[in-house]
Amino acid sequence: MYPTLALLTIVTLSTASADWPNDPSDVSAVEIAAFKTGISMGCRSTGRNRGDPPQQVDRLCACMFAKLEAGLSPDEWRRATFFAQRHQYRELAQILNPKMEATKECSAEQTPGA
Repeated sequence: MYPTLALLTIVTLSTASADWPNDPSDVSAVEIAAFKTGISMGCRSTGRNRGDPPQQVDRLCACMFAKLEAGLSPDEWRRATFFAQRHQYRELAQILNPKMEATKECSAEQTPGA
């Protein structure tokens, strides 16, 4: 399943910088959008690297992202972005892991006969 691997890609895409906000409330909409894009790109990259068919990858990643989008509040997205920027992965996991459970439905939807 791509979601866990996609989150690992976020780690690679988010780099520490002195320019990052000092508080989650200071995270901009642009930073949140970039974080969301990183999740989507990470998922698709992981699927393609595994050699899965592009349409399957696109469906699975779109489903996963829709589940996360529906499950995370704007404040959770802001805090998740903040913690990813600062490489505070324990805190990031505390926000995302409970929401990742819903993404398991996406894999079931991709299984023939499911």
